[in-house]
Amino acid sequence: MANLQKKDIETVDPIGKIRFCQEMHGFEGYKKYFWHCAAILKLLILIGRTIYAYETLNEPKKVAELVATYPVRFMAVCKMFALYSNRDKVAYFYNTVMYEFWDFHVAGSKIEQQAFKRFYFTNMIVLFQFILSMMCLALLILFPLVDMPEGVRPLPNIIWTPFDTNPSPLHEIIYVVMIWNLLLSILGNAFYDILYMYCVQHLLVQYMLLKELLRRLTQGIEHHRSDLERFNSQSFQSVVMERLKICVEHHAKLLR
Repeated sequence: MANLQKKDIETVDPIGKIRFCQEMHGFEGYKKYFWHCAAILKLLILIGRTIYAYETLNEPKKVAELVATYPVRFMAVCKMFALYSNRDKVAYFYNTVMYEFWDFHVAGSKIEQQAFKRFYFTNMIVLFQFILSMMCLALLILFPLVDMPEGVRPLPNIIWTPFDTNPSPLHEIIYVVMIWNLLLSILGNAFYDILYMYCVQHLLVQYMLLKELLRRLTQGIEHHRSDLERFNSQSFQSVVMERLKICVEHHAKLLR
């Protein structure tokens, strides 16, 4: 347990590249203006759809189109603002993972294999969720819930705006904004979900390592002597206390 600090996270972290996504999702410099505009746009569209849906409760067909993707958009807005309000904690977590978390192999190959299996299955679940979301978006584009307007392009009739969008190119502009907004919702949800699962998996693995190292607290220390002699040995107590101190400090770090 002499060297427990992470030296090269890329060699042990299955999804260490996610830090690059976090940097792209940063809130410094010009990037923050993009995310501010995206969040404001999504919030305004969400409010507008909600108001218009309330005004068309007597038309089930319109309400169906309005609320079909409402959960995705609502969750995306909540997650974007939650991520923005906790941006300092996100940066702190990545720095902790990179410089202070233990390597997966410090407790043996068995725990390391379990950790990689956890990451693998978690990644598959998140990827499957993202693929299903993109499939739903494609189906909404190809098979709209309302009749298509006249024209050569398979554009759905956008009915959630309070003004006439049939004349070209206004209809196509609104259509592109609608699809882009839904795509941004899916990407925002996916990024937040990956970030959340990334945090949870790393913390779980660290607790697994901590539990295993606590179980082996006395392993390899004067094993040739009897338990009574070992417990009365000053050197044995010193080594055990040093190991226990490392574990306690790491546990306090995880609780933060």
